[in-house]
Amino acid sequence: MKKINFLLVIFGAISGAALSIFFIFTMIQLGGQSDTPFEMSEDYMELVVRNVDPPGSPDYLQNQIKETISGREMLLIMENVDAMGLAVYDSKGALKKYPLKSGTYLSFEDYIENKPVILAKEDSIVHTVSSNENQYTLNDQVFKVQGIYDSSHPLYTHYTEYVYNFFHASDLRGTYYIDGEDLSVINDVIKILENNGYKAHVVNSKQENFSSTIRQLSNNGLYVATFLGTVFIYLNYYLFYRLYLLKNLKVFKIHLRFGATKTKLFLRWSITVLSSLCIGSAFSSIFYLLVIQRSEIQPSILGLITIMTANLAASYFMYLLAFISQKRLAFENGE
Repeated sequence: MKKINFLLVIFGAISGAALSIFFIFTMIQLGGQSDTPFEMSEDYMELVVRNVDPPGSPDYLQNQIKETISGREMLLIMENVDAMGLAVYDSKGALKKYPLKSGTYLSFEDYIENKPVILAKEDSIVHTVSSNENQYTLNDQVFKVQGIYDSSHPLYTHYTEYVYNFFHASDLRGTYYIDGEDLSVINDVIKILENNGYKAHVVNSKQENFSSTIRQLSNNGLYVATFLGTVFIYLNYYLFYRLYLLKNLKVFKIHLRFGATKTKLFLRWSITVLSSLCIGSAFSSIFYLLVIQRSEIQPSILGLITIMTANLAASYFMYLLAFISQKRLAFENGE
């Protein structure tokens, strides 16, 4: 009996690589849900706003909202699907402690006095266009670019180009992230919105995000294909072990006649299986390290050990099932 089975080595490498992709893909999806948005506290609330009737005047609504939240220390950030900017109201200066690339952060006076100022993302279109005159036109209004932020800032996102005063928003639809000591004001904001043609509801962030993640994963064709492909590989392990045991049926019978026991044969073959799988998993670990360097996840020794252990355990479990299911065929006449 060979100490190393090269076909098993290949199987081990392929299954380990598939499991690595599955693990990394899962971690990327879950990682996006594990952190609070924009460095907010764990008690932040998420509000989804959409219009069901022709909405009222944004200026009128913003004035009402301003009167409602005035004097409250809170951080409000709105993402609008149709806008390239983040609308921000940060009366408590929660994000002021994070340094900008250049310029100054939005101040409380900027919100109260409704100053037309924005922050531009570094190397964005807004940054490029405004580099000479330090101005940028939005919705036919000229805004002063008073600061530049880069990827290290909490307000940085891949899909937005700038940050502006919430009270300059021309469309109030979107997702609101709100953080503060007294979040009861959200109910008042919801009433204002719903009285003016909008529908608003608070999202249970932890439950909704988990459910949303599960739905996203199950609806992601690539993720499902990776999962099914990984399962298919382990099922092929089982078939391989069954065929191998059947092929070596006569050899096993000979060993039994000359005094070998079933347990001894099982352990001897187990050494071959585990040795081959360990070599295959070692090759797959190289693949894991190459792929994870291109992802948003930091390389983790624990993650690597988890993948290799899971690969070995699942592969060996298939061998155990195959051995048990083939036991009668393999040994019955040899006893």
